[in-house]
Amino acid sequence: MTQKQKLSLEIYFSFQTKASRTYHNGECPIVFRIIYRNERKDIFTGLTCPPEMWLKEEKRVSRQYPAAATINHELHKILSSAEHHFNRLKFLGEEFTLDDLAHEMKGKTAPPQTLQDYLKKKELELLKSKNVDITETTWYKYKRTIKYLDDFLQRKYNGRNMPVSKVDADFIRNFYQYLRGEKRNGHNSTSAL
Repeated sequence: MTQKQKLSLEIYFSFQTKASRTYHNGECPIVFRIIYRNERKDIFTGLTCPPEMWLKEEKRVSRQYPAAATINHELHKILSSAEHHFNRLKFLGEEFTLDDLAHEMKGKTAPPQTLQDYLKKKELELLKSKNVDITETTWYKYKRTIKYLDDFLQRKYNGRNMPVSKVDADFIRNFYQYLRGEKRNGHNSTSAL
């Protein structure tokens, strides 16, 4: 089974016009329909066309319509974006809804919440606090902990981008053992981290 066939078994994307919502100029809105796990969501694209110019079978605007090239190009971009964001959410390995996918497509989501991204952000925050809220010694302890955690992720998880939501008691216990065994940190140093 090809990747495209697998994708079509998991999610279905299509475009259609909403004839029930015809505007004053006689055009209908074009919606992007997503069907995933027996759920359906219609997203308004902001694009319109006269109902007679919509090619229902081909899911695009007829070339006879003057703005067809532009509209069809935008539809292609929407489809590509949906596929990209769907694959990204799947890769994270967490459950997600059609609303999550729609938010991703519209750019309304928070930045990726991977442990590595969080560590980079936290390191910058702590750097700004150095010699203001925290001492230089404390800054180096935080920096060392971040480096150890990055080393741990490289060794244990092959550097895979791990969602923060996957950090659980087992992860913390394994990191603790890594600090004690591999890095030879004492109990007090490890507990303080």
